[in-house]
Amino acid sequence: MVVDAPTAVVQCLSSVLDGRHRWRALGIPQMRSELICGVQLVDAFRHSTGVECDAVRAAATNRIAAARLSTVLDLSDGGAESPMETVLRLLVLECLPPGYRWVSQLDLGRWGGTAPDLACPELKIALYYDGASHDSPDVRARDKAIDRQLESEGWQVLRFNRADIGVASVRRAVRAAVQVALDLLRMPGVAS
Repeated sequence: MVVDAPTAVVQCLSSVLDGRHRWRALGIPQMRSELICGVQLVDAFRHSTGVECDAVRAAATNRIAAARLSTVLDLSDGGAESPMETVLRLLVLECLPPGYRWVSQLDLGRWGGTAPDLACPELKIALYYDGASHDSPDVRARDKAIDRQLESEGWQVLRFNRADIGVASVRRAVRAAVQVALDLLRMPGVAS
């Protein structure tokens, strides 16, 4: 039997939310691992298939409780290109002041096709999750050039890798780093 993409994601999501299928999810304060895995799954599905939330909602009728599904879909972002980008977004989700939001894969129209994994354009804060592909000297040099260019235009650039996000005490440091960037915006003489 062949099913459409929205039905497939709902079938998978149901088994994840019910704890029948799981993988090691990095802990995020006040979030159960089933929810984190569910959001990672939906992010990946949306990114790779283009499935929209409304189609997932329709396919989930009588399969996943509406409130439970809404929690996952409200946290989902089809721009996340990896499970670690999802974790980064969930970690810093509540860091921005009211009225501001993170945008994933913000197209800044320059710098060799790269885009911040998360950005708040109004506050000019750019976050990157650098996976293993960023370990090579050439890529690190390119990343530094991108950072300098963004910083020259008033952006605050924060880069994180698996070591930064993989340990609970360091995950707190990720949130603290975003808070420091926000605090800098409030300092006299610092343009926002």
